[in-house]
Amino acid sequence: MMGTVNRDHWLSLGLGTTIYSGTPFTELAGTDVFNTGLGNARPAGVGRNTLRASGTQDVDALWNHDFKLGKGKVDDAKVID
Repeated sequence: MMGTVNRDHWLSLGLGTTIYSGTPFTELAGTDVFNTGLGNARPAGVGRNTLRASGTQDVDALWNHDFKLGKGKVDDAKVID
């Protein structure tokens, strides 16, 4: 979700938020239980993607103000393609 207030004025305020739910993951035994040469076996009774990681939340705030640094006009700026 994003939002901006007073976009056309000398001051611009913005707020953004992002919320993610936790992703599923599988508990692993950490050893080669089935003698396959791989260490990715699940313990007995544990299904695939049975656990869930914690979610994340992020909030961003923006304050923007245009400052004039020179005496020239805005129309005098050159655009390079």
